Amino acid sequence: MLKTALKIFIQVCKSGSFTKAAAKLYVTPSAVMQQMDALEKEYSVRLFHRTHHGVIPTEAGLFLLEEAEEMLRRSAEIRTRMNAISEGSETVCIGTSLLEKCRLLYDLWTLYSQKNPSCRIEMVNISSEARIPDCADLIESLNSGLQWMHEWQFFEICRVPIGIAMESTHVLAGKTILEPEDLAGQEVGAFRGTDYEGHSSLHQKLKNVSAQVHWQDMPSPSVFWECAFQHRLLLAPLCWTDILAGLTIRPVRWEFMLPYGIFSRQHPRDEVRRFVQYIQKIYSGSNPDDIVPVLNY
Repeated sequence: MLKTALKIFIQVCKSGSFTKAAAKLYVTPSAVMQQMDALEKEYSVRLFHRTHHGVIPTEAGLFLLEEAEEMLRRSAEIRTRMNAISEGSETVCIGTSLLEKCRLLYDLWTLYSQKNPSCRIEMVNISSEARIPDCADLIESLNSGLQWMHEWQFFEICRVPIGIAMESTHVLAGKTILEPEDLAGQEVGAFRGTDYEGHSSLHQKLKNVSAQVHWQDMPSPSVFWECAFQHRLLLAPLCWTDILAGLTIRPVRWEFMLPYGIFSRQHPRDEVRRFVQYIQKIYSGSNPDDIVPVLNY
């Protein structure tokens, strides 16, 4: 099947050799070569340059390598949704990533499923480039105004203060709470592409205390580590304490915050809509007996 061939193709690219890939996959080299020959025949293109030292992907092969893992991921998502349909159960797919964790949604689903036992959840990965899987129904996140967020509905649960992330040995890490003036002369990282409430005032505040703003791309582990290695500070919401390995976050005595809550599609499926309505009811306080999960940081 195509799925098997793609898995072998990825391993061949990583290994640079049919023989090494076969050893990793516990199959014979001839089986690997047969699968790759069949894959080239399927797409009518040459995927590898064969050399005496191994194999190197062609331009077409490199393109397929970029797409293959996404194709396999989508195949798994489709299988999950098909199984749910055949079993007569409803599945709510939740998009997750390093930043978009289920800090509240899993507890909320646990409460919801007690009253709606046929409902199931499925976690799907959001890529580092913020590529949202087509099957994702809900995403729990800060509303920082990234482009994809403008295309979704947002239900705000709370607001999260923006603090300053730093390595634990930084001179400012010894303070329980920072004053804006503590940032004087410091280089502070900020992320491009955000359009949250008050961001212009926040950047102006940094300039007023003579802090230097250093613009960063999308949040990623490499950005966090770069800040640590270069002794640079980083604007970070306090809820990121669970992702910033090697860094600590200190609150600042200012009023800048980001909305935090649940994103849903503009036209959600019925089961998703019912789940979102349940969440909205939980946080409306209309039923004092409800358990209300809270964000910890």
